[in-house]
Amino acid sequence: MAIFSGLLFLTLPTGGVGGSFIAFYGVFLALFLTAGLGSGSTFQMISVIFRKLTMDRVKAEGGSDERAMREAATDTAAALGFISAIGAIGGFFIPKRLAHL
Repeated sequence: MAIFSGLLFLTLPTGGVGGSFIAFYGVFLALFLTAGLGSGSTFQMISVIFRKLTMDRVKAEGGSDERAMREAATDTAAALGFISAIGAIGGFFIPKRLAHL
């Protein structure tokens, strides 16, 4: 993502000359692709980590595999829902703040 962010500036016109819309569009698409991959892999890691932690905790307490899977699914869903809500709040307040600048 950092590389594509840097490349994006190279596609912009400087001093009223240069720049390439096709290059800008291509780099911007690549930037969004890498951002989506990063976001998706982060959400995947969160679910795997929460599932493992919850299953280990339930099994350490003497719970069954079925109970561990049920609690892991609930805890993982709650964590992902909370994290998504934080992201949605950021997606609301950041544009609102930038609109007032």
